[in-house]
Amino acid sequence: MPDERVNEFAKTLLHCLSQPKSSDVQVISDYANAPVVLGIMDRTTPNELTVPVLRRTKHSLGATMVRNFLRACLDSAASQGRLVVTVYEKGLSVGDTEILREFGFICCGEVWGKLALRALGKLPDIAHIVSDLVVTPLLDCVKRAASDGIATAVKLHEPSAAAAIERQLWPAKVIGCEIPTFIVSIRPGWAQHFFDVELGSQLLLGLRDDLHLGVEGVYYRSPENNNLTAPARILWYVSKGEGDGSMSIKACSQLEEVIVGKPKDLFRRFQRLGIYEWRDVFSAARNDISNDIVAFRFRMTERFKVPVDKVTLEPLDIRGPFMSPRRISESHFAAIYKVGCGLI
Repeated sequence: MPDERVNEFAKTLLHCLSQPKSSDVQVISDYANAPVVLGIMDRTTPNELTVPVLRRTKHSLGATMVRNFLRACLDSAASQGRLVVTVYEKGLSVGDTEILREFGFICCGEVWGKLALRALGKLPDIAHIVSDLVVTPLLDCVKRAASDGIATAVKLHEPSAAAAIERQLWPAKVIGCEIPTFIVSIRPGWAQHFFDVELGSQLLLGLRDDLHLGVEGVYYRSPENNNLTAPARILWYVSKGEGDGSMSIKACSQLEEVIVGKPKDLFRRFQRLGIYEWRDVFSAARNDISNDIVAFRFRMTERFKVPVDKVTLEPLDIRGPFMSPRRISESHFAAIYKVGCGLI
């Protein structure tokens, strides 16, 4: 920041470094150890995760890494029962504020705030949680925005409106509005890039690894038996392979978009989001550029604490193999999600 005193910033940084139990200072670097993002998660305030520092260099991965850091903040807050994430950084660029809005943060004066609810229930249940939430007067606008959004969704009572609430209050999950949920099979080799890695990694192993930290991705498949619709949820079933968690559901994502098209067109459109090389997309089209394939864009992948295997799935009459996306009922989604997130 041009008008910032170096000693003031150093004081903030040293204070956080001296409080390892309540502060987590992260320097995210690229494969060559070039710094990309400096972010701090502070847990001093009860029920709140505070970000006093969020800065990035002019590195080409800067915006992507800011997104990944914010996603990690939301996940950490929800996992610890901290219902509010606040960003107090005063040196945010225009691009950074756009990213905050993209994640659902609301500007409250000099502070940006967002609710992060680890909750599963009907809209009135979610509304009750928000209503009972005690926040400082500074963050009242965040609570009010959430309540207004839920009230609108109740009035509309449509899957798309409920899906919008899930985006606004992620990782909250809404039932009772019939948001479609699909089980999609994914090979272990792809799963390890999309979600089967530690989301808080401090060192990017390669320039494409920045895309594998759960914020946004794209997956390709054959158009045969394609019943995917958006908005929806995806439950990722990791097919047979080595290691723990194979042949189980290991994560949940928000399905944002489903497109059928030619492989070259889809590859150009989504290349920035995926781990796929052209040869992988070409293979999905059965090595024929005139064939259609399906690309679906997903975001905010939530890795389960407990892989959900056949011990849980078979009593629900859900059995593999999952050769094509399989839609499941809302009650079955709720049962799977509770097990995966350790809510029971």
